[in-house]
Amino acid sequence: YERALEDFARCLVLDPSNAELYYCRSLAYVHMNRWDEGLQNAVKARDLGYPGMDGYIDSLNRRRSTSP
Repeated sequence: YERALEDFARCLVLDPSNAELYYCRSLAYVHMNRWDEGLQNAVKARDLGYPGMDGYIDSLNRRRSTSP
């Protein structure tokens, strides 16, 4: 996932308003148990108009609060 995060960072430099990149980066962070960063990217994806993010963000908040 580290390599994916590097790739997403490079892509976002080229296209900082791409909501799907933020969503995918959120997924990578979540798979690494980096909940805060995953949540931040999910919120950014939502703010940029990526569909269906409210439920995903709620789920991240619940999982983050129960994660060690």
